[in-house]
Amino acid sequence: DPSREIVKTVTSAAAEAGGKERDVPEVDVIVRKHDAAPGEAVAAEARRGYDLLVVGIEATVRRGVFSDELSKLVSQFDGSIAIVAVRGVHESDPAAPIARLLVPVTGNENARRGAEIAVALGKSSKARVSALSIIEKGAKNKQQLRRETEAVSDEIEKIARYLKAKVKTTTRTDDNAGAAILHAVEREESDLVVAGVSRRPGEKLSFGGIADTLLKEAKCSLLFVAPQARAAAKSSSKGGEESAAAG
Repeated sequence: DPSREIVKTVTSAAAEAGGKERDVPEVDVIVRKHDAAPGEAVAAEARRGYDLLVVGIEATVRRGVFSDELSKLVSQFDGSIAIVAVRGVHESDPAAPIARLLVPVTGNENARRGAEIAVALGKSSKARVSALSIIEKGAKNKQQLRRETEAVSDEIEKIARYLKAKVKTTTRTDDNAGAAILHAVEREESDLVVAGVSRRPGEKLSFGGIADTLLKEAKCSLLFVAPQARAAAKSSSKGGEESAAAG
């Protein structure tokens, strides 16, 4: 029975993640059978009040972009979404530890949310977390961007101190943010990149140009966190392209 395997996998992962930590929250594994398409089934389940949808499927990426299957799966979910793309050592060994974690940050609120999750993951997995701030060389408001980025970096360090985790923060000026992140992945030998992003409008799931670059070229696993996915899409369509950690 596939549902039994799902329950076994999830409960095993929850127990391993909890480790020896105190006050580990309980995980309820609910298996429902739907006659509807996956996207409609997710939408029906979301009406029960869930705030976050975490997706990791085999067909996450096709030809360097998010697959149609994934786009349909999240299309009717209005809350926040987190998309996992498994690569590198985790392809052959899903249980392989995360030793080095990289999180690109800007002054953007979505980037801050992504950084919070990155620090929490780093703490639970005992990974070394590196926060990379990138300021484009040609940006007209470079000083403002630097101040905003520094403010977020300070907040990340406060979160790390609260969680008793260690985070290394670095700021770089580069004319290609995507390339800078890829270089950092190689330099840090990262196992995972966690990026706070904003969802772009349209039927095809997209988090912008930098996220596309990571999907096409990054050799380590990726975790994209998009707070309030639907709201982000509406805001982006009204206000145009916004600066984000991955797009």
